[in-house]
Amino acid sequence: MTGNMNPIRKNESYRLPLLGSAPVVPDDTAVVLYPDDARDQCKVYLQEDTIFPAEIRRWRFNRLVHITLNPFEFQKTFRFAFSENINQWVEITYKFVVVVNSEKESIKVILKNNITDISVPVTDILDGHMGMILGERYSCLQSLALETAAYSKIKDIVSRIPYLKVLVYQASVKRDRVSDKIIADNEANELAKAELKKIEDDLARKKEEAEARMREAEIARVVAMKDEELAEIRRKRDLSEQEHEIEKRRKELAAEEAYGLQQESNAAAIAKAQKDNIDQHGLEALAAINPSYLKHIELQQSRTDRERENKEKDFDLQYKVIMAVKEAIGDADEATVSEVVKNILLSGNTMTQPLIGASKPAYEPEESRIIAVDLSEDGSSNV
Repeated sequence: MTGNMNPIRKNESYRLPLLGSAPVVPDDTAVVLYPDDARDQCKVYLQEDTIFPAEIRRWRFNRLVHITLNPFEFQKTFRFAFSENINQWVEITYKFVVVVNSEKESIKVILKNNITDISVPVTDILDGHMGMILGERYSCLQSLALETAAYSKIKDIVSRIPYLKVLVYQASVKRDRVSDKIIADNEANELAKAELKKIEDDLARKKEEAEARMREAEIARVVAMKDEELAEIRRKRDLSEQEHEIEKRRKELAAEEAYGLQQESNAAAIAKAQKDNIDQHGLEALAAINPSYLKHIELQQSRTDRERENKEKDFDLQYKVIMAVKEAIGDADEATVSEVVKNILLSGNTMTQPLIGASKPAYEPEESRIIAVDLSEDGSSNV
C-alpha cells in the first residue's frame, strides 16, 4: 500500500455563522453534514447540489465531513502453488485502483462505517475468498492459464463491493527457480518444435508448389496434345470435306455423263423409232399425222437431190474424160481407153472411182505416152 488511503479528508464540528454563508462543495469531493454523532441522519451534497442555511438550521447540522472522490492505488500480492510440488509456486502482484462511487448512498456507507482506509474493504473481501480464487490446480507449464483464471476471479470478487469502483491490473509475476527453469526449457522446446514445424511447413509448401507446377505442366501437355488432336481432327475434317466435294463432283460428273448417255440413248431410240415409223408407214403418212415429220421429208428430199446432182456431175465428168481419151488415142481398144481413163480419174477426181473398174489393162502399150485432159469451164475437153 502506498500513500494516504483515507477517503475522509475532513471530519470536524461546524457552526453556521450568523451573517455568513453555507459551505460550498469543493471539486471531486462530497460534503456530508450531520447532527452531533447521529451519522445515520447525515445528508450528502455533491458538486451539483447547493447547501442552504435553512436546511442546516432545520436539521441542526453541526458536523462537516469532506469525502474525496479521487482514486486511490495500492498493490497486493497473491501466491499460488503449482500442482507439481508445494515448493513450486507463482506470486502475482495486482494493482488496484479504487474510487468511492459518486452515488449518495455509497458516500453515506463510507461515513457510517468510518472507512478510513479504502484498501481495507478490498483486501478483506479478497482474503475472505482466497480459497475460491482458483477452482483447480495448475502445473507450472500452465502458468499463463493460472494467471488468466486468477485475474478473472479477482476482478469478479472486487466487483461485489457496491459502494466502490475497483479496477484491477496485473503488475508483475514471479516464480520459483525450478518452475522458471521448467518453463524456460519448455519454451525452448516449443521454439524448437515451432522452428521444426516451420521447416516442415516450408518443405510441404515447396512440395505442394512443385506438385502444382507438375500438374500445370501436365495440364499444359494434355492441352497441347488435345490441341494437336483437334488440329488433326480439323485436318481430317478438311480432307473429308475435300473428299466429299470431290466425291460429290465425281457423282455430278457421273450423273451428267449418265444423263448424256441417256440423252444419246433416248435420241438414238427416238431416231430408231422414227426410222422404224418411217420405214413402216412412210414419211408422207407420218407427216399427215404429225407435222414434225415434214422436216424429215425436207431433209431426205434435200439429201436425195444432192446425191443425184453429184452423180450427174460425176457421170458428165467421166463421159467427157472418156470421149477426150478416145479422141486423143484414136483407134485404141477398149481396154487401153479404160486404163487411161482410170489413171486420169484416180489422179484428179476420186468422185468418179465408182464408175471405173479396178482391173489392170490386159496389155502394156508399145511406148509410154502421157495424156493430159483439160476440162475447161465451158465443158469442152482438151487432151
